[in-house]
Amino acid sequence: TMPDSTIPEQATSVESKEKLKTRQKQILFKIRLIIWIIVDYFIDFVNRNSRDYREVSNKLAEMKVEDKVFQKQRMRMETSSDLTS
Repeated sequence: TMPDSTIPEQATSVESKEKLKTRQKQILFKIRLIIWIIVDYFIDFVNRNSRDYREVSNKLAEMKVEDKVFQKQRMRMETSSDLTS
């Protein structure tokens, strides 16, 4: 038969292994959660910046069109004033 002193050691060893596994699972869960939060923040950051970029790009395109229209009008006015003089 086994001596009585080894049974509690085995029991505590099994319990400590289970606690260790549980602790490892908790740590892995927390790490995954932190990674998920970082990835989510990064995606949101990129979306926000790309939205800002699109808005700036659209505004620049509008300004470019307005500038071309203004230049054409100015050229027409200059040519019409040249014709009258």
